[in-house]
Amino acid sequence: MIKILFITLLTFTISAEEIQFSGKLLSQIQKEKVQVVKQGENDYKIELLKNNFPSTELYLDFEADKASELKDKNGNYEIEASRYVIETRTAPYGKRYASFTNRDSYIAVSSNKNRILGQTQIKEPFYISFFIKSGESEQNSILFSKIYLTSGKKYGLECKILNSRINYTFHNMFSFENGKTKTISMESPEKLTTTKWTHVVLTLNPVTGRVALYENGNEKAEFQAELSESEPTIPSFGFHKRDTSPLIIGRDYYGKLDDFIISIGEPLDVSKLSLPYSDVKLDEPTGFVSQARGNAISKVIKTKYSKSIPQYLIPETEIPEGSHLEVQYRFSEEPFEEKANSPSWKHLEKNFNDTHKSSFFQYFQWKVILRANHSGTKSPSLKKLTLKYRESIPPNPPFGFKLSSLDSESLKVCFQWSANHEKDVNSGGGYLLHYGITPERMIGTIVYNDKGNKFGETKEENILGDCVDNSVIEKNLVLSQKTRTFPFFRNGITYYFRLSAYNNKFPLSYYTAGETIGIDQKSKSSKSISGSFKTISN
Repeated sequence: MIKILFITLLTFTISAEEIQFSGKLLSQIQKEKVQVVKQGENDYKIELLKNNFPSTELYLDFEADKASELKDKNGNYEIEASRYVIETRTAPYGKRYASFTNRDSYIAVSSNKNRILGQTQIKEPFYISFFIKSGESEQNSILFSKIYLTSGKKYGLECKILNSRINYTFHNMFSFENGKTKTISMESPEKLTTTKWTHVVLTLNPVTGRVALYENGNEKAEFQAELSESEPTIPSFGFHKRDTSPLIIGRDYYGKLDDFIISIGEPLDVSKLSLPYSDVKLDEPTGFVSQARGNAISKVIKTKYSKSIPQYLIPETEIPEGSHLEVQYRFSEEPFEEKANSPSWKHLEKNFNDTHKSSFFQYFQWKVILRANHSGTKSPSLKKLTLKYRESIPPNPPFGFKLSSLDSESLKVCFQWSANHEKDVNSGGGYLLHYGITPERMIGTIVYNDKGNKFGETKEENILGDCVDNSVIEKNLVLSQKTRTFPFFRNGITYYFRLSAYNNKFPLSYYTAGETIGIDQKSKSSKSISGSFKTISN
């Protein structure tokens, strides 16, 4: 048996490693109902994707990279002009919003005879919704308007900020008896705040004649359009028949704007139009409770070496009260597809270290699942996920490998080398002697370890040596169960030899059963040395 003398200081082949998913790396994930939000330079987080408005007439979300690229998300209206400053600080929806900073800032949306903004008789209920944060000096301005002037008379819709209050004016849009028109205004009693976003919703039902103004889900003003007190007939409502003017947004406004929407229908719950995320829903007849969730799944990550040992999986999260975030993960020693059902997912628990202290892996994948709080107002977020693990590093190549003697008559060759100092080579590991007939092509391997596969001798302290002849090769044929795969030494042939070390995680069954997990847990081979057996004359 090889005798290995331990020196006082042992070199360990396990090193502490770390994989950190943060910053732009968070963008390299599969996303479902979640978004990656940039908060600052290389500062990102994963949070729930905010609600969308699929059934809208006009939808401006201001998410384009440039103001000039602004489009109606539903393609119903053309954008004739778009000039504003893009900002990314805490948008109520999405990642960006529009900032109107001077007289040149405005948006022009073309008219369309087949849509609300071009109809002379609007017969369906509709609503206008937007988020606003007015400037400090915003006292008297026009937020948006669609106005047609003829014969000194104004027709159309105008939304103003008067004395810091939202004011809607319908200029001659209501048609009464004998073709007479009438201008009607409504104003919120509450002043807009300059420090917080305000969600403004105007609802108008031409069937009932009711118009209502809401701020942050609460009704602030309303009126009922009727021909007269004595005749409660609903007047017709619409734009002037010759009105082809565009909708102008922000030309006389200095402040912030996000998610400008014109939508057909009446919202069932105006307060939920401002919900950024999905709330909890209860189906009363069945008692079924549900809530939409989002998830993000990483790619399958491969560590440099096999036989890594997990230490800690540490998420950095923000979880507002009532919201929910969970991290799941899976490890494997064998490769697997990103969407594969196996290996199974595990939930991250506090006892992670105890659970995996004896586990090995080379492939790792994680996912995060998020749910908003019950009211849909707050989302949890993941800023960083750190995996700490110990990596099993292969040993260093054996040092000082050389030929010490060669006997052509007995076809015997002897070697010596310096013992490796790695602990897991000396305890359960060993050495592999490779030989072949060219320096590049090794055709046989002899295993040295402390379990009797090969016996060697110690020449001096930390110097190992052994001799190999055809009887040793035959013994290894039996040990490897490859009965006719090892060529025997012959006279008149030059042989080349290399030596490598392996640790206690290397699968010796690789040579018998072809197991490949952990085959990187051996060192690179030493430089080849050669020995030539003389030709024996008959």
